Amino acid sequence: MGKKIITLLIIILSLSCNTKFEKNKWNIGTDYEYPYREKMLNDLLNNYDLKGKNVNEILNLLGKPNDFCDQNQYEFGYRIKIINNSESKYDSAIIKSLVLELDKSKPYIDSLTTVINVYLTQ
Repeated sequence: MGKKIITLLIIILSLSCNTKFEKNKWNIGTDYEYPYREKMLNDLLNNYDLKGKNVNEILNLLGKPNDFCDQNQYEFGYRIKIINNSESKYDSAIIKSLVLELDKSKPYIDSLTTVINVYLTQ
């Protein structure tokens, strides 16, 4: 009986850690604080095939990105979570982001440019 209760509690806890992706909740937050993104990340990555979508489809799904990578114009990202490494809120902080890499075959990016890779940074 005790093993069944423990198993049930583990299942309930694992389900409560993940939330279905909702665009409105995804975009709730401030510059560095997005309270729902990390909980929705698994559902987004498992149930929405971001790779192969074009920029317009991504913007319609996820909204405006937070980061345009300075070193690579063919990448943009969505901040997921700030991991603080010090007493100061943002000093030495590590930013977990969802990064979308775009097709580099054209010399410019437009609304039809396709996502060729999706990865997380931390």
